[in-house]
Order: sequence, then structure tokens, then C-alpha cells
Amino acid sequence: MAVYTKLEKKDIESILENYSIGNLEEFYPIEEGVENTNYEILVKKKKYILTIYEKRVDKKDLPFFCSLTSELFIKNFKCPLPIKNKKNEMISDYRNKKLTILSFIDGESKKYLNENEIYKVGLETSKLHILTNNINLYRKNSLSIDSWERIFSEIKLAQKNIDDSKLKYIEHSLNEIKHKWPRNLPTGIIHGDLFIDNIIFEGENINGIIDYTFACNDFFAFDIAICLNALCFIQEGDKYNFNILNARNFLKGYIKNRSLEESEKQNMRVLCQGAALRFLLTRLTDSINQNDLALVKIKDPIEYLKKLKYFNSDEKLKSKQESQIKLIDGNIDNLKTKLSELEKYKYDENCDFCLENGDQQIKQKKDCETLLLKQKEEMKTVMSQYDLTLVDYERLENIEEEKQKYDDLKDDLKQVEGDAYKTHSKIKELELSVERVQSTLKKIIKDQELFLDNASAIAYNRNISHKIDKYQNQVRIGSEILGEHKKELKKIESDILIEETNKKNLGEEIKDLVDAEQKVSDYEVYLRLVSSDGIPQLIINDALPIIENEVNTVLDHMMAGFQLGITSEDKNINLYIRYNDEEWPLSLSSGMEKFVSSLALRVGLINVSNLPHPNFLVIDEGFGTLDSENLSNMKGAFDYLKTTFQSVFIISHLDTIKDFMDYLLPINVQEGKSNIMYN
Repeated sequence: MAVYTKLEKKDIESILENYSIGNLEEFYPIEEGVENTNYEILVKKKKYILTIYEKRVDKKDLPFFCSLTSELFIKNFKCPLPIKNKKNEMISDYRNKKLTILSFIDGESKKYLNENEIYKVGLETSKLHILTNNINLYRKNSLSIDSWERIFSEIKLAQKNIDDSKLKYIEHSLNEIKHKWPRNLPTGIIHGDLFIDNIIFEGENINGIIDYTFACNDFFAFDIAICLNALCFIQEGDKYNFNILNARNFLKGYIKNRSLEESEKQNMRVLCQGAALRFLLTRLTDSINQNDLALVKIKDPIEYLKKLKYFNSDEKLKSKQESQIKLIDGNIDNLKTKLSELEKYKYDENCDFCLENGDQQIKQKKDCETLLLKQKEEMKTVMSQYDLTLVDYERLENIEEEKQKYDDLKDDLKQVEGDAYKTHSKIKELELSVERVQSTLKKIIKDQELFLDNASAIAYNRNISHKIDKYQNQVRIGSEILGEHKKELKKIESDILIEETNKKNLGEEIKDLVDAEQKVSDYEVYLRLVSSDGIPQLIINDALPIIENEVNTVLDHMMAGFQLGITSEDKNINLYIRYNDEEWPLSLSSGMEKFVSSLALRVGLINVSNLPHPNFLVIDEGFGTLDSENLSNMKGAFDYLKTTFQSVFIISHLDTIKDFMDYLLPINVQEGKSNIMYN
């Protein structure tokens, strides 16, 4: 984290317009880190982290980082959650850069980790490695060993902040590490930057792991090596000493969830060298390219040069350290044997020898204890300087067992000291008892004299004390009453808050009701429009003259001698016969008029309709209502129908009709069955 892009309040407010989290209340720049610009923002009393990604972070990698943390968050891993904007995107644009807003993790990072805390870091690291195995994401490590030679070349060209001897040492180390670098270790998504300031604690519990901008696919063991570099060194002045106990506790926590393969253990030293070199190179790059105008704290690259030198220690030093460890082990065993021998001689408070020589026995045990402690501290110092790859994991467990035995011996020694102390205490207790009796007697005599001299003052003080008790009781009662009033006030404030909430909710309900009423009004208008009295009636009214004209055209072709009138009244359609100036309802007309009108109406409706209709017409009987004159006029009607339909089928018993037909299909009935005669 750092600040390269400086933002004002209006800038952040403009950014937040694209999000639905609320309005900006406060904001603070975050100076920690070196990669990107970061601000802590407060919205609706809730904290978020606004990150603007700078030059080192490739824009095309951002979906990987966001998707990774989103997936981990869903799997209940303690990490920030990317907040989506109004477009449902986790990444937004700002001044030709990309930005994200992340959820805030409460707590703080620590400067140092105790045994329990670093154990928990190991647990979380292995949990991260296991969870990411089931996440279908991939990002190549842009700062893998394949990139170190290029970065080193850029540093040499700059020739800034580092002398030639250090450059030669780095170059030699780079060549050695490349030669020894493993190729086939267990691989998956790693954090890649698990430094102490990226681990957020609440008390001794980890509340979250942040900053995934170096997350990528690489060796799991390389992530472990980064943690050993970042978390297991103790700075003492200008020196960095490796803390083997911290390393043990980290590994103990890690293997709780994921066991290390033998190949990972064998390559741990070169991976630690590589991790030290990787951060040495990037820190040198940051120091060379430092922006004086940016709010950023550049980390010291020499720290990782010293760590690299530690992991590059030669074999002679290792052999010397192993000899020291064996010598100290022998001394510890001898001291344990001596303490065991001293344990055989139990202290007896009734023994004259023990009474006379108890102090000497206690001194011997104290000397053994002091020397054993000194040897343990020396062992710790030597082990802290010992190369990690030569550390036997079984030996680390033995150290813990030895520590437990040492603690047990200390407890036994305390028991012996306690027995001796009891005897001496009894003697001193008797001597002191006599002194106490004499002192008590003197005090009683003195108190008696003092009481007689101050009897009146004592009586007055008792009266005052009684009044004080009375007033204190009144104060207590008053405090209780005040407490009750405070409770009532709190309840009233709560009731006011509830009423305000209810008022707000009621206002929203009223608004919803007004909206609903408006919708009902709109629906009523719509229903009136689509009802039989609305738009359909208007359409019918407009269509009736057209239908009437078409029907009368058909009647003219049929030589009916009359016309058909069509009108609407309310929801009813009225039909009537018109002879010149006379007219009457169709329902009162003759059978001939009804038949001809019905036929003309059917044909007219077909002609004006845009709907699909058949290409034939069937007329079943109805001709019995026609007299001979009207029957003769039907010839013209049939001719017209032939122009309108491809086929016209006439069913009739009248022989006169046969003359108008092109084809005849006689039907004979024989023995109750109808037969069609077709030629």
C-alpha cells in the first residue's frame, strides 16, 4: 500500500457515484506498502479500502485478483471482498487507471509475532493453499526466477544505491540459485507477499489476510520460503538473526492442514535463497525508481541482502555449528544426570544432616539449574544461526520435549527448595512468633494509653462516621433513582427512534399507496378503453358504413330489389330492409328477404375482412322462400358468387336451381341410405 495518485474529497465522491454503498463521510491516505495507491474511506460509518492500481500491476491481472479474493471470501477464508459497482463490475476505470473498493477488515498488523501467532499464520497459509486447489483460476508469476536476471540487469544499468561488491555478490548468488532451482514441486495459487503488515490481528487471532496483488501460480513451498524470510528473522541492531523456534511453529501450523513432501523439504534452502533474492531485487528497483512526490515508505533492500547471506552460509560454518550443537547436547545430558542424582536425596525435616546441609543441597541444584538454563540459551543461539535445510524436523520436536523435561526438573527443584524452606521457616516462625507476641503486647498497651487520651475524639469520629454512612446511603439511593431515570430516558430515546422509523415507513407506505391509486386509475381508463363500450365499439361504428356498402353491392349483383340498412345503438346492431323511402326491421321481413339478406351479409363480411377466409361457399336450402321471379334472379346472384369464390356448393330440392349449376351431384336414397351419383 502507498499513495501515488493524490485524491481530494470531490474526487472520491465522484468515484462513489458509480457505487451503491452511500456517501463519503471521511477518508485517509494509507502510506504503508509500495505498489498501489490506497485510501481508507468511511461511508455510512462503515470502512472500505479504495485502491488505484499503478504501473507495476498489469490491468489484465486485475480480474484474477478480484475473482480470487471473491472466491476465497465465499469459502469463508478471512480476506477482503471486492465491492461491485452499479454496472455489477468489481473493477472500475479512473483517469486511465483501474480501481477497486474492498471491504475493510477490522484489527491491526503487529510488529512482532509470538509462538502462538506465527503458528496461526502457518495454519492460514496452508488453508489458503488447500482452498485454491478447487478454484479454477491461473496467473503466471510475473516475478518468478525467470524474471530475476532481467531485473538485475536493469539494476546494474542504474548503478544507484548499491556498490560493485554487492552487485557481484548478487550476481553470483543469482547464478547459483538458477543452477539449483527445482522444477517439479507441488504447485498452486500462492499469496506471494505474506509479510507481517499483510496479516490483520484482533488480539492473538488472525482476522484477515490482505493484499493479493502478488498472488499467482507457483510452488507452495516458495510461499513458505517467503514467509520464513518475512516472519522468522529477529532484528538486533543492524543484524538479522534467524529464529528457528518461529520457523518451527510456522511449519508446525502449516503441516496441521497440509503435509510437506520430501522434495519440498530438500529444496527449502534454495527456495529461501530465492525468496530473499526476489525481494532484494524488487526493493532495489523501488529505491532506484522512487517517486519523491508520492506518499510511500521505501523498504530497506539491505535487509534482504543480509538474509540472502544467511541462507548462503558455507559448509564449514555448518560443520562448526553441528559440533557446537553436539557439545551442548552432551552438557545438557550431564546436567540432567546430575540433577537426577541429586533427586535421590530427599530432604527430611527431621534429619540433623539435612538441617545442617540443606542449604548446600539447594545451592547445588540451583547451580545445575542455572547452568542448564545457560546451555539451553546457548543451544537456542546456535540453532538460530543454523541453516534451515539442515534442521531435522524430528530434532525440532525433540527440542520441545527437552524443554518440557527441563520445566519438569525446575518444578522438582522448586519442590526440594520448598521442603528445605519449610524447616527453616518453622524455626524462624517460632522466633518471629515470640517477637510478634511481645510487639503485640507493647502495641496493646500503647493503644490503650492512646485510647484513654483520645476517648472524646473517638466518640466524635464515630458520630461523624455514622453521618457519613447516612449520607452515603442517601447518595446510593439517589444513584439508584438516577439509574432508573437513565433507563427510562434510554427507553424514551429508543421509543422516539422507533416512532421516527415508523414515521419514515408510514411515509413510504403513503407514497406507495398514492402510486397504487394512480396505477388503479390508469387501469380503470385502460379497462374502459378495451371494454365493449370502448375502442371495440368505436371500431365497429367506423366499420358499419363500409360493411353496409359492401352488403348492398352484393345485393345489387343479386338483383334483390332492396337494400339492407345497418345501424348501431348502444351495444346492439340493428338490421332493416329499405325499399326506396320505406324501411322496416329485418326481423319483420319475408322469408325471401331474410334469406337473401343473410347470404349478402355473409359474402359482404368476407369481402371486407382482412382475416383468412375459405375460397368456397356452401348454401344449404333456403331457396324454398323464393317465388319464381326471385328464383330466376338468382342466376345473376350465382354468377356474382362465382367471381368471388373458387367453388360454390348448393344443396337444394328445387329442380329450378339445376339450371344455374355447372355440375350436378344427385343424391338418391335407397333402403335408408344416401348415395351420391357422380359422373
